[in-house]
Amino acid sequence: MPIQGLDDFAAPLQWAAFDAADMPSGLIALAASSLHYPHAVSSGSMAATIGAGAAGHVIRRTMAAIDLSDSAELALWVRADQRIGTDAGAPVRLRVGLGSAALPVGDAANLWHRYIAVPAANSWAYQRFTLDDLAPAVRSGLTSIALTVASSDVAVSVSLAGLEAHRRTLFSDCEAALTGWLHNQLTIGGNPVPAVMAPDTPVNAALPHYLITRIKSLPNGKRALGSGQRSDFTDDGYRVREEPEPWDLFYAIDARAATAAAAAQLQEFFASRLTDGGWLPIGNRAWRMALVDWREVAPEAASADPRPLLRISAWQDSGGTTRVRPADQVVLNIGAKAAAGELVT
Repeated sequence: MPIQGLDDFAAPLQWAAFDAADMPSGLIALAASSLHYPHAVSSGSMAATIGAGAAGHVIRRTMAAIDLSDSAELALWVRADQRIGTDAGAPVRLRVGLGSAALPVGDAANLWHRYIAVPAANSWAYQRFTLDDLAPAVRSGLTSIALTVASSDVAVSVSLAGLEAHRRTLFSDCEAALTGWLHNQLTIGGNPVPAVMAPDTPVNAALPHYLITRIKSLPNGKRALGSGQRSDFTDDGYRVREEPEPWDLFYAIDARAATAAAAAQLQEFFASRLTDGGWLPIGNRAWRMALVDWREVAPEAASADPRPLLRISAWQDSGGTTRVRPADQVVLNIGAKAAAGELVT
């Protein structure tokens, strides 16, 4: 399963807050909230109000075992009313941990952890955590997610949204989302109108339906970011992700119906969906969509394509990361070894 939703944070919440003695926390209040990242499929979020002095307290969710073996990452959106840092001196730090029945969070053998990074107050920050270093005993049977308050010199209000595990794929994700964006969303004569991706259309498929056809796909270097991104902050450093490659995917949307009136209904509904903001939600992220002229898709064609043509501005992750260990830690370790007579030159 490429995208596996773990929590949409809809009420009632499945999370609870505890203090360092594992008793109900008196410094953390949790509540369901309608504040959510606008382009995610999930429509809810959890608001956590964390008081000053809550270091060591934990926000935890337990669940039936979930297999993450096919997932490459854990990801979610986080928003806070002030910056959340990742270094030891930050006034507010939040550490994510994953556990299982065999290897719970806090076990000495369960070393996987990540720090949440919110560089700017009152804006959503996307968190991506690789799972390649998660112990197999946890990855094959996740039963708990813990958000530990590592530092809380000041109070902070935090919102969490769109928690999922995934292994992103360019075309499969896009086409499944695009089909679902139209499939059974419109009803005519009491019957939902299906959407199918060519060439999956059954022979003599019943009308009406949307037929979606991929016309062209190609990289678009004009949208390149130009550099990698930092992520996966831990006590030992962080990772730098390779720059994702921008792609433009072009699709024709054919509104097939038995009558002109029904075809017009299909076309009007398609247009109304685009006016919702022009975003295609794919799990907890979204890609921009726009109608384009046929000459952009097929400039060599002798005549215009009468179907609406859609460009989706997508991104292809390389999946590669580079581990970075801060230089001051390296220097400190070298100094310690030198002092102990262990440094070999």
